[in-house]
Order: sequence, then structure tokens, then C-alpha cells
Amino acid sequence: MRLALAILVAGAPLAAQSVQYRSPAGVEYHAQNDTGPVARAAAALAADPTNVERIIQLGVAQSGARQFRDAIATFTRGIAIAPGNAILYRWRGHRYLSVREFDRAMDDFTRGARLDSTIYGIWYHLGVLHFVRGDFADAADAFKRSQPRAPDAGELAGSTDWLWMSLMRAGRAAEAKAMLARRPDSLATNVAYAQRLRLYRGEIGPNAVMTPADTGDVAVATLSFGIGNWYLVNGDTARARSWFERSVRSGGWPGFGFIASEAELRRLAPGSGGPNDAANQQPISAGRRVGGFILTYAVGFGSGHAVVGKYSEAGKYFTMGELGGFALATGGLGIAFSGCGECGGAAPLLFYAGFGSFLVARIWEIVDVVVRPAQHNAAVDAARKAAAASSLGLTLAPIIQNGRRGIGVGMRF
Repeated sequence: MRLALAILVAGAPLAAQSVQYRSPAGVEYHAQNDTGPVARAAAALAADPTNVERIIQLGVAQSGARQFRDAIATFTRGIAIAPGNAILYRWRGHRYLSVREFDRAMDDFTRGARLDSTIYGIWYHLGVLHFVRGDFADAADAFKRSQPRAPDAGELAGSTDWLWMSLMRAGRAAEAKAMLARRPDSLATNVAYAQRLRLYRGEIGPNAVMTPADTGDVAVATLSFGIGNWYLVNGDTARARSWFERSVRSGGWPGFGFIASEAELRRLAPGSGGPNDAANQQPISAGRRVGGFILTYAVGFGSGHAVVGKYSEAGKYFTMGELGGFALATGGLGIAFSGCGECGGAAPLLFYAGFGSFLVARIWEIVDVVVRPAQHNAAVDAARKAAAASSLGLTLAPIIQNGRRGIGVGMRF
């Protein structure tokens, strides 16, 4: 349950700024006032109303002032004139992503890709959308398409960064490591993604990613999310959550780091049912743990892990390992009893290699079926304690209401 209070600070009313996005917590994020670019682009378009290039220029100028809903209307106007122009779908999908209208963004990126599959911005932003939705394998596929099409060093660093994150979250750590080792982002750039990539490669620690020069709201959101995701893939959920929260506090709400941090905090929330929700899982009972140990000792082949609910996580690998060892040993015995005079020492070599592999896998399996449930129970216990500790608290966020600046105070209990 949430209780929201608004404390308004006295002062002169602000210029009219339309609401672009309202968060699930009720925080409103607004457009900025035009400082000239929008007016100039609008005047240029007025002189040539059907010029698609000028329509795109106006939409981009509106986006620069965070007038995303006006930009969506502008790109929609362009699509009515040139429905086969894939660039218009790239830009409108991007702006739908900014205001969190994810289904509409997906429709635009999908249609744009059908019209022209070579556009970098379609694949890059489609990858971000998949990541935010938790479809990490699809995100990796999209970033693999965007990476070789990156138009400059900054975009190349961005595609490489998001590809690494997507592969890691999809459980393809070896592939992610090999991709970084190839250094596809070798062109020099000083964008925020370059700092995050240094963290992923182990060149700097998490405390060195953000520098005193990183004060812009989107930059803080971007860097904070990258650090949080790095902690998450390294198993430190508490620090990950802290950095995701810092990203959301930055005010850089149009940034992809901010949008992704919102999604991660939802996935980490107790009771969300998400893949990271340890507090929503059940501990493994003592009876199942004992039964799993006995079955592993007597039968093996992943059977004990199935009992404790860890077959897909680990048991299947022991099944494959033991079956492989058993097959080798059986093959060696078969050769030995076949009377093959030309096989030489192949029979004992195969037998001992297979038997050794089987024995190692079985011993490892016995140890794992004891240790893994204990680790699971410890993680569930820690997550529930953390959830209980955070069940009552206050959060602060900037708001604008009735033309005045203020601070939103949220209470959860």
C-alpha cells in the first residue's frame, strides 16, 4: 500500500509544461520549454509542409526539449504522408519507448524493420525494448544486428555495452566474455558506455565508473544502471537495487538507464514473481534435502537434484556428464570383449577415461546436492529479511503540480 503526499514549495508558477510520463508511483515528468530549435524547425516545415526530412527535423527538435508526445504527433503526420518511410517508424518507436508505451514502440520497430532491415536505430532501440521487457535473448539478437551498423564510436560503444548486458542476462556469459575480448568497440569515445565497458572488462572497479564530471541527469541514470546491472549479474542484488534506485532518483527519465532501472526494480520487488524474486520462492525442506542426497548417492544422474527442484539449474548437467562417462566406459568394455586384435590399447583407455569421468561427476553431484539447497535457503531467508526491513519507509521525488515545483513524499507500508 502507498500513501503519497505533496509538499509544494512557494514560488512563481512555472511555464506550462505538459506531462509526458507519469510513473506507477505517481511521479509526473514534464516537457521542457523550447529554447529556439523547435520554433526554427516548425518555421522551416511551415514553408514546406510535406517535406518528410523537415518533419523529421521538427520531431527531433521536439525530442531534444523532451516534448515527446508532440514529437510522436509530428512523426505520425510524416507517416500519413510517407507510410513506406522506415526512418519515421524508427523515430516514432523511439519516442513511444521514451513515454513507456512499449506495445506501440514494438509495433513501430517491427514495421520499420520490415520496410528496411539495415537501419541501425531500429535494431538498437528494439534491443533496448526487449531488454526492458526481460526478453534478454531477443535483446541480444537485436544488438548483434545493430553493432556492425553503428554509425560512430559512441553508438558502437552503446551497442557493445547493451549486447554484453543482454548476453549476460540471457545466461550466455562465455559468449559475452568472448565478444568483449574481440574489442569491437576499439574506436575512441568518451560516452558513458565507454566507462561501463571498462568496468565489464575489469579495467576499473564499480566505484570508479562515475566521475565528478558526470552530473547530467541522463548521464547519472545511464552510469548508475550499468553499475547496478553489473552487481546483479555478479549476484549482489542488494547493491544492484541501490544503484537502480539511484538511477531513478537522477531525474534523467528519458534515458534508457532510467527506463531499464524502473523495470529492474519491478522485477526485484518482493512478490513480483520475477526471476530475481528470491523472497517469492520457497525454502527447500529438510525432507527433500535428505531424499535428494540419498537418491543422488544411490542412483545419481541428476535424480537427487530433481527432488530438490534444481534439475534444470544443475541436475541436467550431471545427467549429461554421467551418461557420457558411462558411455565411454561401456564402449571400452565392448571393445575388450569383441576380440578386436587391431584395437590395441583403445579398450582400457576408453574404459578408464569413462570410469574416471563418471566418478568425478558423481562425487561432484553428491557435494552439489548438499550445498546448492543450503545456498538457496540462505538466499530466500536473506531476501525475506530485506523485504521485511523495507516494508515501511519513505521515498522522495521531485514533482510539478499546478505550475509549482515540489517534493513528493511517498510512504510504503
